[in-house]
Amino acid sequence: MDKNGLIAQLITLNLSKDEYVVVVGGVLTAHYIRDTADIDLVVSPNLFCHLQMTWSQKIRPNGKIGLYQGCFEAYLDVNCGDSQESFQTLLASSDVIAGIHFMHLSILAAFKRNYGRKKDLADLNLIAAFQNNK
Repeated sequence: MDKNGLIAQLITLNLSKDEYVVVVGGVLTAHYIRDTADIDLVVSPNLFCHLQMTWSQKIRPNGKIGLYQGCFEAYLDVNCGDSQESFQTLLASSDVIAGIHFMHLSILAAFKRNYGRKKDLADLNLIAAFQNNK
């Protein structure tokens, strides 16, 4: 999905824009770096409780609960290795694009470095190319 599709999908959720931050692939899409297949959100504890009533639950690899509905995944935080960010921290440092909060690109890059998977390294190269062309 491209940036227009991403924004349209987020609008259909009809959630308070100060209750969630888009993370991971959606951040790259918002900056026109690459398209994404799903939309990951870190949400406030209140919104998480609300979503638990209607979204499916699944235990994440880190043992915490994730919520799923269609192309959306919602979490209370993001973490990998030494990088761990709460909703409040992500919201405070977020970029606002089209009125929606997105994880700051530098924080995403730090997570991608910690994950270190092949796809994360590819994303880091895309982020570097994007920043060099600004």
